[in-house]
Amino acid sequence: MAASKKKPTIKEVLGILKKLHGAPVQGERLEDPLIDHLMVMVLSVHTDPAKAMDAVRKLSNSALDFNEIRVSPLNEIEGYLKGFVAKDKLRAAADDLRMALQDVWDGSHSLDLEPLRGRAPEGQRDFLKHLPNIPGGPAAAIFQLAAGTKVLALGPNETHLLTRLGILPRATTPERIRKAVERQVKPADRMDFAWYFGASAHMYEDDIDPKHPFCKLLVRVNAKELIVREQERKREEARLKAEEKKRLQEEEKQRKIEERERKKAEREEAKRQAALERKRKKEEAIKARKEAAAKKKAAAKKRRE
Repeated sequence: MAASKKKPTIKEVLGILKKLHGAPVQGERLEDPLIDHLMVMVLSVHTDPAKAMDAVRKLSNSALDFNEIRVSPLNEIEGYLKGFVAKDKLRAAADDLRMALQDVWDGSHSLDLEPLRGRAPEGQRDFLKHLPNIPGGPAAAIFQLAAGTKVLALGPNETHLLTRLGILPRATTPERIRKAVERQVKPADRMDFAWYFGASAHMYEDDIDPKHPFCKLLVRVNAKELIVREQERKREEARLKAEEKKRLQEEEKQRKIEERERKKAEREEAKRQAALERKRKKEEAIKARKEAAAKKKAAAKKRRE
């Protein structure tokens, strides 16, 4: 597919991404603690939203606090999640949940995300910069949920995807970049934007499926990473070509050396054979003269007798 000269709009990208990911998920009530919302979001990656909410409710009632869950063995967390998450997804869900709590702890030195509420997006990052081990959708959406719909909480995941698509606005500061994106995303779409762009931020970075809608979009916009990948491919191709040329030159050089050595050896062998032939002829001549002299001497002696 040929690259398009016209970049897609954020609205158009959202339309494509909505078909790839489930709807944004949050806790039962907006006023619920943000940490509860985050856990529901993380679990919704592995089960349906209603079961995710029920699972978080059980965790709240069963454990002393969420810090106990953070330091619990995975098999214990799996026990809490049984009945809410399919058996084949239990380990992954338990691991994601524990890692989510650890991310929050590492980033804020607590499990309280309420300080995110009411802050300007830039101020949010002063409190908690990012959640590196949490699935992209929840990791982006929790900041947007805390910010509300009046502002866009543009985070690193969403920024990364905008950069990949070549549609990140140019501005002198992160705040101006955020506001430029904010003007393109209506308040009603801001949670969708965070969830879908966060979930897609790192999709198909190392490989590509030509039939996948997201990959078609990357190809269509001639995404920077594809340009870089093509440049790397060409550099590798040039490197291999240069190595092959060098190899052939070395082989030709070695062939010429071996040919010279072969001819030198042939000349030396010819000289040796010629010397042996001269020696043989000389010896034969000496032998012939000796034999002739002996015959002459024998004949002379016979005549004297």
